[in-house]
Amino acid sequence: GNSPTGPETKTEGDRAGHIIECYSPKGGAGTTTVATNLAAGLMNSDTRVLLIDADVQFGDVGVFLNVKAQSTIADIIETPSDVDAEMFNNIVVEHGSGLKVLMGPARPEMAEPIQANPRGVAEIIQQIRYQYDFIIVDTASHLDEITVAVCDIATTILLILTPTLPAVKGTRFVLDLFDQIYDDSQQRTRLLLTQVQEERRGARVSLARESIINYLKRDLYAAISHDEKALLQAINKGTPLIAAERNNNIQVVKELLTLAQNLRTEFMQEEVADE
Repeated sequence: GNSPTGPETKTEGDRAGHIIECYSPKGGAGTTTVATNLAAGLMNSDTRVLLIDADVQFGDVGVFLNVKAQSTIADIIETPSDVDAEMFNNIVVEHGSGLKVLMGPARPEMAEPIQANPRGVAEIIQQIRYQYDFIIVDTASHLDEITVAVCDIATTILLILTPTLPAVKGTRFVLDLFDQIYDDSQQRTRLLLTQVQEERRGARVSLARESIINYLKRDLYAAISHDEKALLQAINKGTPLIAAERNNNIQVVKELLTLAQNLRTEFMQEEVADE
């Protein structure tokens, strides 16, 4: 409700404002694939979803969705506290699917004002948070201040890793770090294994799930198959993989849809419990 009293942020909108951050300590794990498809999968007629490209130097959301922005995070970064719903709506781009996207700068050198105010991205998210049910944030793979500030406010951090030793070791460092920083680290972080190959006899190049779970001492929240062909086709078309109806029998599409549905169900249950 829009009561004249009470905290400003809440009166700005009455949506749930769940923030889901997609982060991987190693590049190439598919964070943008997960972010774009998760955002598309969470969308329906009564759910407002925002996708933010917070990889401010080399973000790929624009490439994956074939959108170019006139306005980007860089335009509002200097005064995050001034950002209101109307101003924000003028800056977000709408993808053909109806998904709202806040783009990062068009070129790496344009990221400087954002790097100069690294907590600004998180502050902007806080300002418009309750305009949306879900805010999906795609972040860079280095744990810079921008990324950590988003981690601080995230409802859920999807920690994305591939079944390789470097990825698993990197993930272990991140989990240890988050355990030190966040009291609710166990609930806040979810492990998402990507690029899972089918088991071929005698041709194992990737680590077994059991050994990953044992090493990290954490369960996997979900696993996503490796399907390079389907992903490349989706990128070439500029649509999320799960947006094309006829893709629904593809394994990776089923997995991404299930991921979105599980997160939705879980958050909806929490909301009901809170009320």
